Amino acid sequence: MISVGGNPEVGFPNQLKMRRALDDLELFVQIDPWMSASAKRADVVLAPKQCLEREDISNLSEWWHERAYARYTEAVAEAPGDVIDEYEMFWHLAKQLGIQMQLMGGPLPMDGDAPPPKEVFLDLMAAGCLVPPSQVRQDVQKAGGAAVIYDELHPLVEAGEPSAQNRFTLTAGDMPHQLEKYSADAARAAGFDFRLISRRSKHRFNSIGQPLKNLGLKVTTNPAYIHPDDMAARG
Repeated sequence: MISVGGNPEVGFPNQLKMRRALDDLELFVQIDPWMSASAKRADVVLAPKQCLEREDISNLSEWWHERAYARYTEAVAEAPGDVIDEYEMFWHLAKQLGIQMQLMGGPLPMDGDAPPPKEVFLDLMAAGCLVPPSQVRQDVQKAGGAAVIYDELHPLVEAGEPSAQNRFTLTAGDMPHQLEKYSADAARAAGFDFRLISRRSKHRFNSIGQPLKNLGLKVTTNPAYIHPDDMAARG
């Protein structure tokens, strides 16, 4: 198994079960910039370039913007040693195994001894987007490095056809049963009155944050926040 962008050792509720699963793997490869819990358990650890050391697009957050926003950033820092981008790792692995990499826009060029430029990879990966990353790169360069907003390409939702009466089925499949199960609140009935919400906080993002020494100096505890009314009710 190859883990990239994750930390499976601590990323699931039943950590002991996950640990047994990881130990049962024939080969566990962890791509990580530091020795995370998963990296310490892996057979092979590969260090990738980090965000400031590679050119890239903000393809995750762009989906949430109300306007057609895009950004292509160039690398601004030299990567240490022989670290490479994640896509280059997978390209070399596929090359050695004789596998043709397929992306959303089609096959990734596999000829030669080096991966294609990141721009080519991103165009194929983000095929179907409003503006290809290679075009965004040119527009960003013309804008002096600033992000670009393509208002003229923003999709508009028009009024529906009066004759169209189709509607979403909100009670399809097993969803009604799952809602009934949730409303039964078996945990509260068993005496568990609170829910532990452990996802993201100011100094942590999923499992990222703990290895960073400067953040560790700011956050020396791992508090549980309880509503004052609940605290008063329990003395």
